[in-house]
Amino acid sequence: MVDKCAATAPQSVHENQVFWSIVSTSIRDIGTVAKRAETEGQSFFTLTLPTFGKEFLRALDRGCLLPSDFEGWSRTSYSGSAHRHFKDGPKFLHWALQIVFAARHTCSTEPYVEHPCIVGGSGEANSSLQGWVERRPGHVEEFHTVKESSYREANFRTYDEDWAAECVHAILQLSGLYSKEKRLASEANNRKALDAYVATDLELVDHLQGENFPSLHDVSDVKKMITLAFAGALTNTDREVFEGTLLPKHGPGATADKLIGNEKWLLTEWTERLQTVFPVGEYLYANDLIYRDSTESIVFRTPEDERPVKVILVPKTQATPRVIAIEPTCMQFVQQAFMRSLVLGLEKAASSKEFVGFTDQEPNQRLAALGSCGGGQATLDLSEASDRVANWLVEELFADFPHFLEGIQACRSTRAGLPDGRIITLAKFASMGSALTFPIEAMVFSAISLLGVCRVRSLPLTAKSLRSLRGLVRVYGDDIIVPVDCAEQVADLLETFGFKVNRRKSFWTGEFRESCGKDYWRGRDVTHVKVRSEFPDNLRSATDVISTSSTRNQFFEAGFVAAVGFFDGILLGVTHGHYPIVESSSPLVGRLSLDRPSGDGWDQDLHVPVAVGYVAVAKSPVNQLDGPRALLKYFLSPSKESDHLTRSGRPRAVRMKLVKAPVW
Repeated sequence: MVDKCAATAPQSVHENQVFWSIVSTSIRDIGTVAKRAETEGQSFFTLTLPTFGKEFLRALDRGCLLPSDFEGWSRTSYSGSAHRHFKDGPKFLHWALQIVFAARHTCSTEPYVEHPCIVGGSGEANSSLQGWVERRPGHVEEFHTVKESSYREANFRTYDEDWAAECVHAILQLSGLYSKEKRLASEANNRKALDAYVATDLELVDHLQGENFPSLHDVSDVKKMITLAFAGALTNTDREVFEGTLLPKHGPGATADKLIGNEKWLLTEWTERLQTVFPVGEYLYANDLIYRDSTESIVFRTPEDERPVKVILVPKTQATPRVIAIEPTCMQFVQQAFMRSLVLGLEKAASSKEFVGFTDQEPNQRLAALGSCGGGQATLDLSEASDRVANWLVEELFADFPHFLEGIQACRSTRAGLPDGRIITLAKFASMGSALTFPIEAMVFSAISLLGVCRVRSLPLTAKSLRSLRGLVRVYGDDIIVPVDCAEQVADLLETFGFKVNRRKSFWTGEFRESCGKDYWRGRDVTHVKVRSEFPDNLRSATDVISTSSTRNQFFEAGFVAAVGFFDGILLGVTHGHYPIVESSSPLVGRLSLDRPSGDGWDQDLHVPVAVGYVAVAKSPVNQLDGPRALLKYFLSPSKESDHLTRSGRPRAVRMKLVKAPVW
């Protein structure tokens, strides 16, 4: 395996701070990163480098570099060359960009653009990254000695594309290493996120009076596409609402009324809106007789007195927190019923399963890979996707399924409580946190995308036209894939309906595609590993231990041998040496290796090798459930756990326990 080098920044820069590159870099490069980290702190890794990576992706999509690229990096030029370069960044980025864009000197908006050099003066630039160009993927033992002059004289139009793909991967790896680390955002960024949440909802109201409001013809066509694509699943759920056969359930997450685990089954709060469609006697009790004999008092809240969703901020990145709305228990109970019915129906029906997905991301990823190598597929990304599905649009599009529409409106929360105490009336259908958000937005995005493609290709809105688009249009959440020739028009149509297409993260003009967490360039997987949490100091931070071990194993699978060694040093120290070699199927927190796991013992019953290591142990909170509500849980959510009536809900804490367990 190619030793893809890892280099650790000095501890004085940032404790446990580390950055990787795909091949060897010079000590001067490491020093440059260390110097910037000392000056800017963690933000260099969590904000500055990720911004560089976003600029790089735009250049990949464009197919060339422009003088305006990489704004915010200090630039200068050195004697005897027109190359622009950044004097405050790692030099190896210059040579990586040279290789990637070697045959891409021109661009439609610029007749000729020189490649920027990232660091150094005339005496430094030529020795920036010999390791990058000396070692090619697939040539483990073969090294090519390249003289300094050869960089200037080489005909880059004949470069090895696998070599270039390694450089793309390396730039993304360096720039995106800490782009997704979960961190608390600043108070200013938190306020900005809340203001944006409120502003987005107001925009949905203003959009009704805006010039770009969709015409009645547009709405009618999307409504027709909803029927063509999703009638099978929607008709089935519509019938279940009418017949009262939907099967509700409680989710594992938090609720606005702070009920957890089995406490949710004891809820005594319902709404008048829910009661009109989902009577308490049929949905909170195993049968109506038990309900009539019950002495429990159910509180029915009027629309004006309904409990609002609780808006909270959770860590996402240092730049932006994630805004989530926690639903009241009674609302999420019914929402889960719709989600269970819809997801099953949409993934099963022949007319819809080719266009939407909820449990398998691979179809989207395969289409993205094909699109990156000339397959004709574009990837579109939406900003604030969940918060921009207006309720008026949902009412219009699903009007042909009256029982379904009545049901989702009954379990839709109409108000939101913000952390600062404000209560706002919601124009959006639902925020992230509702069980209905994902399936509803997927159908809406799919229908609009399908309509856009049909219009570009002058296809009639018929079932036959829909069948011809199988394998060309697919939606997973807010990840949208459409044909390249229709991408611009689909994006415009989405924006007509009030959605915001993130054109900086949407790709259709170049040879880079991204979908469902996978990155592809010219058909090659260039997905980089991301650090998700802080490195652990001890076993008390169990989630950090588990996350860091996962990151270590991802680096192993990606071939970063030296980086793996760095992580092994951390994890062997934290676990006091109990960090065994395992297979991915092992329950132990362990390390993947080229060596086959042998363990340090043998299980006579299972006939497999075992080793001493740590496992994550988490106990659900104690909450007793008995009587009629326990019977309801048995019917709706049967569990294999023997103690599910005494313990239930998400564990409050996770701890590490030293055990002897199979390594397979």
